[in-house]
Amino acid sequence: MENTRIICRGLLDQFDRSLDMLREVIGNIPPEKWLTGFSETFVPAVIAYHTLESLDFYFSGKTDDEFEWGHRFRGPWWETGPEDWPTKEECAAYLEEVAGKVRAFFESATDDDLVKGFDLYEWSGGTVLSHLIYALRHTMHHQGQLVALQSHFGIRKETWR
Repeated sequence: MENTRIICRGLLDQFDRSLDMLREVIGNIPPEKWLTGFSETFVPAVIAYHTLESLDFYFSGKTDDEFEWGHRFRGPWWETGPEDWPTKEECAAYLEEVAGKVRAFFESATDDDLVKGFDLYEWSGGTVLSHLIYALRHTMHHQGQLVALQSHFGIRKETWR
């Protein structure tokens, strides 16, 4: 069990750092740019919503069919338009809610929790542990998209932790 605590502390630290970077980059996007981007889905509001809702799902313990996509806002991110997209403030509040779920998971996870079979996606690794690593990779991918948009908007701020 001590090895599990060490692994969970390390993973929680990496998730905390990732969420700190996400907080910062969301905060750096000017309100007037929040609903603009390169395409319908490459928009700060959509990327932030998708990232947070995915993390919520990954740490919910539910299957794709059981999870209520769009429960936090006005529908699933892929079915909404600019009038439905969450504000920066709504995303910031959702980020704190999700961060609490991430922390709670890692503070209570056991050996059995980490090695339990989990085959949501064939490429997510087959165990809860490998899926959590995928969740971190997914989060960082979208955090990078937000940094790219931040840079496109002329904001040159460091977001590394």
